[in-house]
Amino acid sequence: MADPIDDTPEPAPAHERRFDPAERPSEAVVTAVAAVSGVSPTALEPLFDAIEPDALDSLVAHAQRTGAPGEHRIRFSYAGFDVQVRGDGVVRLE
Repeated sequence: MADPIDDTPEPAPAHERRFDPAERPSEAVVTAVAAVSGVSPTALEPLFDAIEPDALDSLVAHAQRTGAPGEHRIRFSYAGFDVQVRGDGVVRLE
């Protein structure tokens, strides 16, 4: 007996971008989404529709001060992407 064909689509590959510690994480998210989407950052919906940018920046700054920034992750949806911002300076888009 033949195996059934699995027509389940493959998940889209994740895109990761490391941001400079001097860059605000909220700006890094917008820049990464714009780059992957192929649009200008100004063409995207405001980030504050998804998450409070100052709160995101503060949470990442706190994670960086704790000494274990890679263990801290913030997840939210923005502009059609599942976004993960890590305290060690990585933005991941799925």
